[in-house]
Amino acid sequence: MSKVGIVSYGITKFSKDDSKIESVLLKSTKKLFDNSPNLSRNDIDAVLVSTNNNSKYLSAILSEMSGIEPKIAHSIESLCNSGTNAIVSAYSYIASGLADVVLVSGAERYDSPGQILEWDNSRGEFKHPIFWASIFTKAYKREFSITDEELAIVPVKNHKQSQNNPNALSEKTYSLDDVINSKKLTDDLRLLDCSRPCTGGASILLASENMCKKFTDNPIWITGIGQKTTSAGFTKNMVFSSMESTHIAASTAFKMSKHNVKDIDVAEVHDAFSVCEPMALE
Repeated sequence: MSKVGIVSYGITKFSKDDSKIESVLLKSTKKLFDNSPNLSRNDIDAVLVSTNNNSKYLSAILSEMSGIEPKIAHSIESLCNSGTNAIVSAYSYIASGLADVVLVSGAERYDSPGQILEWDNSRGEFKHPIFWASIFTKAYKREFSITDEELAIVPVKNHKQSQNNPNALSEKTYSLDDVINSKKLTDDLRLLDCSRPCTGGASILLASENMCKKFTDNPIWITGIGQKTTSAGFTKNMVFSSMESTHIAASTAFKMSKHNVKDIDVAEVHDAFSVCEPMALE
């Protein structure tokens, strides 16, 4: 099995821009090429696109716009897991020998259709994600005796850290009082507990061990991958104060990589709502 490394990337600034999803994908792809002087369009064997746009033909469109004629091109739609699934697919193509170099490009618009859940009876009649986030928040606070003020530390910290990221949407810092006094959306969620809809994109280039040396002397090797689906909704959750599927997925990744949690220096955690960060970390 071939080793797989990440050898380049391109990122756009997150904004409220009204650009078409195709333009956002193209912008980050162009930045990736700018960051990869040795990369030829003929090097790319596969193009994978992930969005929440419910557009199934974007991989072929991005390929043509970028001047790429890949052997494999397809789109991956899995709500906020789309990007991760695209990377898993790219890894699999390379590890299996079907491809040597894969471009993965993801994009989002502020008005993405994926922000509304069209199917999930277990969440009741409310289709917006704030309602499932409320279920988790209420259960987490009750289970561990967490106050609103303690949970508000998460967005306060993250908005503060965003000031050091030129690609971040947030340009302000907030206090605990700002979070607590922001607009109340449900009994347990306030406006500043929620991530913001925005427009932005990112592209990464994955390559086999033999091809990595063409693009970089210091690739980021992918050593472990873990995923777990227990159900499409909440029908198989035993509790709502923890994420069992995340625990299983992390354990799988650690086992594959032959590392443990003590080896981790940096963790990038999906935090669509305040409660998601501590639940995922735990």
